[in-house]
Amino acid sequence: LNHNVLRTSNVLLEFDSENYLSKVTDFVRECLSNNESAYIFTRRGSIIEASFKEYDGVKFFFLSPTSSKILKLNDKMYAVPVNDVSSILGVFNTLGKGCYGIVFDNLSDIILLTSFEQAYKMVRHALDILSGTGSYSLFLINRNVHGNDVLSAFESFFKYVIK
Repeated sequence: LNHNVLRTSNVLLEFDSENYLSKVTDFVRECLSNNESAYIFTRRGSIIEASFKEYDGVKFFFLSPTSSKILKLNDKMYAVPVNDVSSILGVFNTLGKGCYGIVFDNLSDIILLTSFEQAYKMVRHALDILSGTGSYSLFLINRNVHGNDVLSAFESFFKYVIK
């Protein structure tokens, strides 16, 4: 996808192993090469954190099972309660308008820690928040963990699905 198409799109990446990192890297580099920030939601210690922690223009929102509220760890890192969908959506709201990319690693964690219904609502509301802002996203979901009914439910939200 060229950048103009990407800026008006949200992408679902269905992965089945560690080979997804190159696609995430392409996405983040595309953001940064166009002078846009990248916000990454992931677990502390993930391969995605390790790959991008030294990049300028990248901020992390660590999905934490032990946090009960959003905590600022430093200028580039925050902890967000993984089992509190309202807090996650609150972060989407506070990011504000502007051109930036969001990587959400990964929906499977949200589904397993909360429920399919909570994750489904979160994605729907997150994409509503992003619509019209000039921002775009890459949501990841592990296709080996979920059945076709769950995958197709999330696929319906996205114009582009990478398998």
